[in-house]
Amino acid sequence: IGTIFAAHWLTLFFPVKISSASIGAIGLSSYGIHLLLLGAIVARERPHLTDLAAVLLAAAGAALVVPSITFTNDVARGMLLATASAFLYATLPLLHQRWSHIPTPTRTLGQFGFALMLFLLFLPRANWSLTTRDWGGLLFLGVAVTLIGHSLWVRVTTHLPASITSIIYYGNIPIAIALGVILLEESLTSRTLAGAALIVIGS
Repeated sequence: IGTIFAAHWLTLFFPVKISSASIGAIGLSSYGIHLLLLGAIVARERPHLTDLAAVLLAAAGAALVVPSITFTNDVARGMLLATASAFLYATLPLLHQRWSHIPTPTRTLGQFGFALMLFLLFLPRANWSLTTRDWGGLLFLGVAVTLIGHSLWVRVTTHLPASITSIIYYGNIPIAIALGVILLEESLTSRTLAGAALIVIGS
């Protein structure tokens, strides 16, 4: 679980660096489709047509939110890596369900602990000349987003079927759009609204 979690983050980090955050987001939005298919194959959860339609609707909404896609070599590589990242992430709920007899805090610690060991291999290449604001951002990402967010997600995905978690996942996009408008004063285009609406309808 820890190795797959680390591989998921690495395969998401590189497409964002070589292409863009938008490409990373749209590639990662294939998570719901991967999870639905893996749930059907591995966990024998038979998806209904409504499940499939809902996930496809949410994925279409996620794609619509991305401002523009130009398929250059870097973008194609980024999309491929981000889709691989989504596939790796989709395997985690099934693994957590498989080992649900291990208490959630232990599984969560194992996920982070083993991932950390792999990330430490990159320590010599890190640049630690950071401002106070940068350290604050890293602290927020490490504690709020990763530790708290993923700990809650481990519990949720352990107990809910894949068809439900494949849809819940897309809720992060409308929330991110709303926070961008409120906190960063980003403009809200009709395309963004339409994409968010499709995600909410799918959910």
